[in-house]
Amino acid sequence: MRQRRILVAARMAKYVGGIMRAHEMLLKNPLTVWIAWLVRTLALKFRCFGSHLRIGYMATAKRSRFGRFNTLYDHVYMEDVEIGDMSYVSHGSRIMNATIGKFTCVGPECLIGLGRHPAEAFVSSHPAFYSTLKQSQVSFVDEQKFQEFQSIRIGNDVWIGARAIILDGASIGDGAIVAAGAVVAGSVPPYAIVGGVPAKVVRHRFDEAVVAQLLASRWWELSLDTLRANAGAFASAADFMVWQPRRLSDAQAREPDR
Repeated sequence: MRQRRILVAARMAKYVGGIMRAHEMLLKNPLTVWIAWLVRTLALKFRCFGSHLRIGYMATAKRSRFGRFNTLYDHVYMEDVEIGDMSYVSHGSRIMNATIGKFTCVGPECLIGLGRHPAEAFVSSHPAFYSTLKQSQVSFVDEQKFQEFQSIRIGNDVWIGARAIILDGASIGDGAIVAAGAVVAGSVPPYAIVGGVPAKVVRHRFDEAVVAQLLASRWWELSLDTLRANAGAFASAADFMVWQPRRLSDAQAREPDR
C-alpha cells in the first residue's frame, strides 16, 4: 500500500512538473512574448495618445512618464523613468530610476541605473546579507540594510554616447556630452564633455560666459514653433548670442503696459 502511494505521488510530481515546463515554454514562446509586448505597447500608446510617442520593436517602458515627441528605438527597456519633450533612446539601451530632460539623446546600448552593491562596511557584497529582494532566492535579513538604488538626473540637451554607463546617484548637467564607453559616477558640470573610466572632464564646450547665457536662456522650454523659426540661431554660439538678446527684447516689447 505504501509503495503504491509512493508510486502515485511520483507520477503526480512528474505530471505537475510536465505542466510547469509546458507553461514555462509557452510563456517564453516567441509568439507569446510578442503578443504580450504588443498588448503592453498598445496600452501605453493609448495612455499617451496625442503625445506622438513612438515605440520600436520589443521596446518596453514600465512605470514611466513621457513628454512630447519621444522615441524609444528597438529593444529599449525603461523602468521608473521620466523623460522630457523631444528626447529619444537608441536601440538596446536600459534605463532605470532616472529623470531625463528635454532634447536629450541617449545612444545605443547604454546602461543607466544598474543598482549598487556595498563596497565598504559590509563584509560581503552579496545581497543576501543586506537586501530583502531575494536576488538569489534567499535573504538572511528581514529588513533592507543597504540602499541598492539611487535616482539619476540627466539634464536637458545632453548627449550620451554609445555603450556609456551611468551609475546610480549620478547627475549630468544641461548641455553635457558623455563620450562613448564612459562610466559616469557623481556629477557632470553643464556643457562639459566627459570620457573615460571613471569619466573625467575632457574639456568644456564653451567658455563660462557663453555657458551662463545658455543656461539662463532655458531655450528648451520654448515652443517648437519658436525653435523651428529660429533654428539658424543654433548653428553656432555666436549666432545664439545675437539671437537671444533680440528674442528677449521682442518678448518685452510684446508685454502689455502695466
